[in-house]
Amino acid sequence: VTSSSCGTIDVGNGLYFSQNGTREAVTQFLDLRQADGVSFYLMTTSSTNCDGLDSGETVELSIRAGHGSWTTLQSFSNAASTYSYVQFPDNMKVHSAQLRWMQNVPAITAYDVWTIDSIEVHGIYDRTACSTACISDNFNFGSYSTSVWSSITQS
Repeated sequence: VTSSSCGTIDVGNGLYFSQNGTREAVTQFLDLRQADGVSFYLMTTSSTNCDGLDSGETVELSIRAGHGSWTTLQSFSNAASTYSYVQFPDNMKVHSAQLRWMQNVPAITAYDVWTIDSIEVHGIYDRTACSTACISDNFNFGSYSTSVWSSITQS
């Protein structure tokens, strides 16, 4: 769900996770051979309208090559509208990779809410390759782009 229910993180709406169960966002397969890293805004703290992550709960950014195992790049907790840039390890700069943002424990509706916004992969110098390499989504059109996301789960 795209929303600004917990406040604006960067500009307008963000991808808002507030439902029961598993919460994750997984990109389509990306060509990261020329990529450096990914930047995004993340909010996991409590605000006037929202309950943030509790102690021990995190949002993890992971990567995988092909259909291999997920590798955690970084874990985030208690981030109040934080801008992050995470560099890709050289062994993950491959033709077919996916990125995933996922809460480390299942959640209860309206609790442990988190939002991501303004996601962008950096370092693609040949912009003609963007159809398979670049992602950029600021969620401001009231939905998310199915050309960017393989799955958005809140179940």
